[in-house]
Amino acid sequence: MKPFLSFLLLVVSCLFYAAACDRTLNVSVSDSWPPYSFKNGSEYEGLDIEILNLLLKHNNLCANFFVYPSSSRAFEEFKKGNVDLIPAATFSQKRRAYSEFSIPYRNEVMGLFHNAKSDKTRAIVTQLDKIDSPLSLLNESTVLVNRGSYYGAAFEQFSSNCKDCVVYLNQTEQRFKLLKSKRVDFVVEDALTGGYFKYQKDVVLTPVLINKSPTYFMLRPGFFNEQELQAFNLSIINNRYEIKAILKKYAKNYGVDLSQ
Repeated sequence: MKPFLSFLLLVVSCLFYAAACDRTLNVSVSDSWPPYSFKNGSEYEGLDIEILNLLLKHNNLCANFFVYPSSSRAFEEFKKGNVDLIPAATFSQKRRAYSEFSIPYRNEVMGLFHNAKSDKTRAIVTQLDKIDSPLSLLNESTVLVNRGSYYGAAFEQFSSNCKDCVVYLNQTEQRFKLLKSKRVDFVVEDALTGGYFKYQKDVVLTPVLINKSPTYFMLRPGFFNEQELQAFNLSIINNRYEIKAILKKYAKNYGVDLSQ
């Protein structure tokens, strides 16, 4: 009798969960991108997860979270129709050709980090805010970045002019470990993510702002009709103060100024 009751409770709970959501989205997230998206036990947590869950609740939607080995792979699965939503996306006309976009829900601030104990980078950093093209001072440096992230037109130009300077590594924690050990000179990283990794005491944010750009939710074309997309965007607007409070909480926790 007990096994039957257990099975019955499981069925009822599943039906209740399904009834609580109009639909369920397949969402591509990272399990190792603190403080935006990471896995704690069996649960996904982080700033973007909190914002997304807030918006899903207001739209009577649920989510299945999926992790892919890189953002490039996530975009491939998105194009195949296996992913419905990707958070923290940067808008581009190239991406617009195969996706819908929400209105922006936060800004992404990209900063330049170095190791304060490196004589080489300390000498460079003292000059960065004294010239109009600070990236030109990095021509003899090794700069780690994440493949698939957008760093702005100025950095793209620098990367194109100095191909040997820029090295791609997808693991955020590994990038900062290499910086900590002085095996690389600089890391370009989201300011809040860098703030999270400042427990590695010698990692310091330089005065150079690499890029600041709005971020969006990328949505699979056809998942939302026009009215549903409008409702989703309206929920971003209506919850803007809650979203700001979430951002402020994380910025305070990691000692980062996101107003620059």
